[in-house]
Amino acid sequence: MNGVPMLKHVHYWRPNGDGFYETHPFQDSCSFLYTHHRNRVGMDIYRHNLCTNESHRLTNGDSAICEEHATALPDGSIIWISSRGYELPKPGAPDWSFKGELWIMNQDGSGPRQIAFFNTPNHTHHDLVPGEARGKYWKAASIEMQGGYPH
Repeated sequence: MNGVPMLKHVHYWRPNGDGFYETHPFQDSCSFLYTHHRNRVGMDIYRHNLCTNESHRLTNGDSAICEEHATALPDGSIIWISSRGYELPKPGAPDWSFKGELWIMNQDGSGPRQIAFFNTPNHTHHDLVPGEARGKYWKAASIEMQGGYPH
C-alpha cells in the first residue's frame, strides 16, 4: 500500500511450545532446519516440514549439549556445531559462549560424527584457529577446511 513494504499471509508457529527458536536454511522446498531449547541449556536441531506440518528432532536431546547452526549440504547431509565433549556454562553466566566443533550427520539425523577438532590440542585443525578465537564456536566454524568437508 502506498509504496510501503508489508508482509501478507504471516503464520506463527511453535511446534515445541515456548522457548528459544533459531531458524536455519531450507533443506528443500518444504523443509527447513531450526534449533530449539526451553531454558538455554541443551539445544537440539530439528527439521520442520511445511508441507506436512511435522517436526522431527535430529539430535539426541541431551540437556547438557548445545547443537546449533545447522546447514544442509548439497548431498542432503547436515553440518552443524556441537558442544559434545565440552562443559557448558551455567545458565545466566555473563559470558554464555561455549566450545564447539563441526559435526556432520545424515539428513534423518543418523550417523553423526565429528569432522573438525579446532579445540583439540596437538590436532592439525587446532592450529587453523588463532589462540584468542579458539573455544569460541562461531569463529572456529568460520574457518573453511581446504578441499571441502570430509565424508
